Amino acid sequence: MTLVQGSTKLYILQQHKRAMQMQIEIDRPVLWTSTDNDGETIEYMGILKAATDTHYTISFPDMGEIEVPQDDGEFTPVTDETYQSAIEAEVEEEVVEVKPKKAKVSRSDKMYSVVGFATDDRGNAKVRFTNDMKGRLKAFKRAGWTDVRLAEFGDATKRQLVEQLAEHDDFQDEAAQTMIQEWLDNNG
Repeated sequence: MTLVQGSTKLYILQQHKRAMQMQIEIDRPVLWTSTDNDGETIEYMGILKAATDTHYTISFPDMGEIEVPQDDGEFTPVTDETYQSAIEAEVEEEVVEVKPKKAKVSRSDKMYSVVGFATDDRGNAKVRFTNDMKGRLKAFKRAGWTDVRLAEFGDATKRQLVEQLAEHDDFQDEAAQTMIQEWLDNNG
């Protein structure tokens, strides 16, 4: 709408008169047709909640309640049936196939076959687990870890491997048994 003689009062009066002519009722569905920043026509359907001389308050299903200037596009009353079918069509468009998630294996349930100890360059010894003894030994060597002691068992959880390690002949020294017991105490 073009302003006539730059009169804001005349403009507001024209907008109010236009709204009255359209017979937009409160709590009734309306179609708001406007343009976006790129000049493309956009349409939104919502429920008119309030009207002032300058704004409509419209409740949109996907955007909540918004105040829209009355001069921002066209506001057309629509029937309840038109509104409901538009909302239902929108919901159908938003239906997305949900694929079941793969069950994650928790770290406590993950299976390993190798367990042992390794000491980092600061002298901190840690219990270590792997499924590839040869590859792990190379990685420890490259990283500068020392005093690497590993034993291979069948596939088992971390706890099961540490319990088996406690019985292994090569891990009966006091330092090894202390580390094993600490790990068992700290990892339930």
